[in-house]
Amino acid sequence: MNLSYTDISLGALICALAASAPALAQQASDAAGTSAADGGASGPGLAEIVVTAQRRAESSQKAAVAIAVVDSATLTQAQVTSPAQLTNLVPALQVSRGGGGTNVSIFLRGVGTLTANSYTDSAVAFNYDGVYVGRPNATTGYFYDVARLEVLKGPQGTLYGRNATGGAINVIPVAPRLGETEGFVTASLGNYDAVNLQGAVNIATSEHSALRVAGTYVNRDGYQTDGTSDEESRGIRGQFLIEPSEALSIRLSGDYFEREGLGASSTLIAQVPINPFTNSYAIIPTGLPVNSGANGPGAAAVLSSTFNGISGRTLLPLARRSSLDGQFWGVGTEIGLKTGIGTFTLVAAHRAHDTDDVTNGAGFLVVDKQKFRQDSLELRLNGSVGPIDYILGGFYYDDRMDADYAPINQAINNYQSFIQSTKSLAGFGRLTYNVTDRLRLVGGLRYTRDRKALAGASNTMIALCRAPNGQCPDAPLIPFTESPDQAIAALGLLPVAPGVFISPTPAAANTLYLLNTRTVDSRLTNRKLTWRGAVEFDAGPSNLLYASVETGFRSGGFSFSLARPSYDPETITAYTVGSKNRFLGNRVQLNVEGFYWKYRDQQLAHAGNEADGTPSFFTENVGGATVKGVEVEGQFAMSRNTLLTGSVQYLDAKNDDFKFDIPATLNPVLSTPTAPVYFPLVTGCATSGPTAGQWNVDCSGLSATRAPKWTLSFGVQQTIPLSSGARFMVNANTRYQSSNFTGFDQIITDIQGGYWTSNADLTFMSSNDKFSISAFVNNIENYRAKIYSQYFAATGLVGASYADPRTYGVRMTTRF
Repeated sequence: MNLSYTDISLGALICALAASAPALAQQASDAAGTSAADGGASGPGLAEIVVTAQRRAESSQKAAVAIAVVDSATLTQAQVTSPAQLTNLVPALQVSRGGGGTNVSIFLRGVGTLTANSYTDSAVAFNYDGVYVGRPNATTGYFYDVARLEVLKGPQGTLYGRNATGGAINVIPVAPRLGETEGFVTASLGNYDAVNLQGAVNIATSEHSALRVAGTYVNRDGYQTDGTSDEESRGIRGQFLIEPSEALSIRLSGDYFEREGLGASSTLIAQVPINPFTNSYAIIPTGLPVNSGANGPGAAAVLSSTFNGISGRTLLPLARRSSLDGQFWGVGTEIGLKTGIGTFTLVAAHRAHDTDDVTNGAGFLVVDKQKFRQDSLELRLNGSVGPIDYILGGFYYDDRMDADYAPINQAINNYQSFIQSTKSLAGFGRLTYNVTDRLRLVGGLRYTRDRKALAGASNTMIALCRAPNGQCPDAPLIPFTESPDQAIAALGLLPVAPGVFISPTPAAANTLYLLNTRTVDSRLTNRKLTWRGAVEFDAGPSNLLYASVETGFRSGGFSFSLARPSYDPETITAYTVGSKNRFLGNRVQLNVEGFYWKYRDQQLAHAGNEADGTPSFFTENVGGATVKGVEVEGQFAMSRNTLLTGSVQYLDAKNDDFKFDIPATLNPVLSTPTAPVYFPLVTGCATSGPTAGQWNVDCSGLSATRAPKWTLSFGVQQTIPLSSGARFMVNANTRYQSSNFTGFDQIITDIQGGYWTSNADLTFMSSNDKFSISAFVNNIENYRAKIYSQYFAATGLVGASYADPRTYGVRMTTRF
């Protein structure tokens, strides 16, 4: 591990703050102030955090599940506006945008989504205000006026159901408060001309009702030199709560969010040319800086010098810039009714979005248009009978998406138009048997039935060089169009056979333009019983021991592939032992968790070829992994004004039987009619073959993707009271993660080495807590870690996306 001067100096800063904390606290012990640990209690102590992760309100220290909680203040300090910024806040979490696109890929302890197309479900369930959000690109626009963020680690098969193999993320907004009329406005100004505004107002409309309205506005220049990786968004949320009696509460909600700008971008980090004469390849770094955008001059030069073996010529710079145009909205209701047999909770919601996005990857563009609608309904009953506490419920989910999805890379353009729908029904229950006041046994079951349908067409257009020497240097490439008809018209192609075209241009005399159409009209049904068993023991008033085993699954789905038109569900079984503790009069918290997961039938999306040699992209089940490790989390309220935090996660995530086949591509230069020669396969995994025209790829025994072995984080919060009753608050934290693979191919360009990233802020808070002003800096080291990488065979390039650079600014909050 190489430490920079910044690493050492920041570590020294944190150590100095920690070392000086007792002296500072002693000097201020007689002054008025607010505890950094307990938010204003009369003495030192750690605050209780109430969570609803198990569908009931309880202290996070009493919840016998692996959970990380991020409060509102932490989200604000980190300037979080999307899930991609959560990686530094939760040790088990890794989040990225696949290929520079809008689809978020979330990994928890190496379990996540190894694809990012429009019709693939996430492996980590994302829930907003108790409602499951069905599409990975619709997980932005919720991170304002948030009460807390709950990250549940490991499968949540009984209470959350399908598509929660890795876990679940719950974003919980601040609810209306009865009897209060108040509000706040927070304004942040920073580098990259960043403006971040959010605020809310809570109005007591009557003795039994309240209205809360919140809004957000974000505008920031791009982190890349071509202006990409910018942000431009705005949103509003309204909630109305009425409690006509102690037994009944009704909360209505609605929200709207717009996302614009250029969007995220990939950096071209390597060329992978394949020499048809030597039948070999090389990985050649481009040397472009990490902030080089796909539309900049550096990327243009790389593309112009990249020889494409399919078209027999070099590629052209991207002729179209990325752009985002999305509207997201939803309405919902939550009704609670207390009865003699327990509390009924009804959560009903309609969510929708319309998007028209153009994003980029490893030298290609993706046009992604979606019209998506989802309806969901969940009814739960929480109650108790004698020594048994129970949760019983039913869940209904129905979605439909009309989409156009087109990866465009000049030699191979793929145009997909489809309608996908899902109908899911589930019944679930969890029973807790209180054997004694201290010992509990827990059992849960959930039965899920998913019905999916996909109908549409996929048109793959190929510019294929047929020259004996594999060279067609001036043949026209397929333009950046959104349909094959547009491409055919733009090139002036002439049909010579079904699906075969030629160009009248003399330079294209040795080029065929092929159009391969695949239609899909498929249906599938997945049925699954998932379960949980656990034992909980209160070793003391503030000491919990627990052990559990829980299963989960991610639903199967479809591909536009003749060879692999569908894939099966993936499953996971997770074993967990843990202990949650408070010591020294509630001043020390120490939580320890050990986990062992068995991950099976993992879904992997990758590029390949059909049996006839035509390119394809499909998802298949490739095997599984074993995930094991330990996480330790601690807090120490050293004094009324000093809080130290830290966590350590050790993760050993290894592929078990991780095997798949990729059809081999014939080398036309060296092949003869009796002795075929196939191009080599670019991968860091073991390969054999080709057998029957298929490369056999074996990644067994290698580390899982996005699974660093070590993740460490440390922080200090120091409050310095002033005689006037006002105070300064100093926050500093640092995080380290060891090396990991950022792409499943596991080639050398997929490796991200170990690194530190650190944040700090200094806040002045008025004596009445009505006003505060902060100076902040995030990613002090200005180290942009690689968070996603992809080798794309059709372009022969490797693209990568990176974490945010150093950001700093001033933030002001006023409350009224």
